[in-house]
Amino acid sequence: MGIERRGEEYELEAKLKSASKYESEGKLLHAVQVYLDLARRYPDVPDSEYRLTTLYERMGNPDAATRLVEDILERRGSEREPRLFAAHYYYKNEMWRETLETLTPISLVDEPTAAFFAGDANHKLGNYEEAERLFVEYVRRERQSPLVKEARQALARLAMRDKRYDEATKHLKEAERLAPDDFTTHKLYAACYYAQDMIRHALDAVLRALKLDADDRSLHELAGTVMLKAGEYERLEALTFKYISTHEASAQIYLNLGLASLRLEKYKEAETYLTTALSIDQSNERAGAALKEVTKLLKEKFADGGR
Repeated sequence: MGIERRGEEYELEAKLKSASKYESEGKLLHAVQVYLDLARRYPDVPDSEYRLTTLYERMGNPDAATRLVEDILERRGSEREPRLFAAHYYYKNEMWRETLETLTPISLVDEPTAAFFAGDANHKLGNYEEAERLFVEYVRRERQSPLVKEARQALARLAMRDKRYDEATKHLKEAERLAPDDFTTHKLYAACYYAQDMIRHALDAVLRALKLDADDRSLHELAGTVMLKAGEYERLEALTFKYISTHEASAQIYLNLGLASLRLEKYKEAETYLTTALSIDQSNERAGAALKEVTKLLKEKFADGGR
């Protein structure tokens, strides 16, 4: 019996390697056939089904992947590992309610990571109090996982939402301790300081974040807002010109640029940027009000013989 068992293990290992080789060679249908055969012959070994789920996703067949995950849950939902696999599948595919339903039977004491996924799913669904409770539970029980940093960032966002800025800063300091050069942490610092009208601190934080990721659109929106409040109009111009030369900008970015031009009395440029902002977002009331102001200033300027 022992020899037969080892023979099955060797065959399973060999078949899994064969399927992986097919995948690496781009022979995906061959790999599917191997995984299906293994799942039929070795129903107690879930590895082939896990890999098949991932392969279906790679092949652009999410319906087949989801059906397989549902089948795994139906047959093996009482087991911890298959349930965690299914929950992670739902989580990475932004199926938040399914994630929570799948995680419900799992003990957060035995599996702290489940608290993180449940916390984030609740956050995405707008269940903020439950999200915060789960994130707090996670960081209390977990110390080593890279997800601790993300949990601290999430707790900072939740605290900022309720204007608990001191608490948010404490979470950000913990996130920074874990990853000093993390872009998101410095971006959150900037937003937190800006909300408290600590503009110079916000400017320092946003400049650090820009050094770490100069391509993030939402960061440029925040950076422009901070620089306007700080009176850094020329710096805002230079930053935005560089960004829009290679990226598609948002209405907020053009609004910030238009307001900077207005402050610098570059009225024609301001008119162009504000008009662009409104073409992207016709409901942007601030851009509309600023454009009216610029139009009035231009009329006055030309009425006085200006250029």
